[in-house]
Amino acid sequence: MSGLESGARDFADRLSCALQAALLVQHAPAATADAFCRSRLESGRRHLYGALPRDVNFRAIVDRAAPR
Repeated sequence: MSGLESGARDFADRLSCALQAALLVQHAPAATADAFCRSRLESGRRHLYGALPRDVNFRAIVDRAAPR
């Protein structure tokens, strides 16, 4: 893979992540948008899926997803 191709893949990955974050901020509950942004946009966390900071509001996310 060339450097140009690698750079294009990285750009597309970052762009898609930014679009997802923007849509969540506009349309999702704050706890969900915050968890996504903190897990995907903070420096050093881009590809550590499932590695959320301890202070994320997990209860709000689980309560919203749980069947009633």
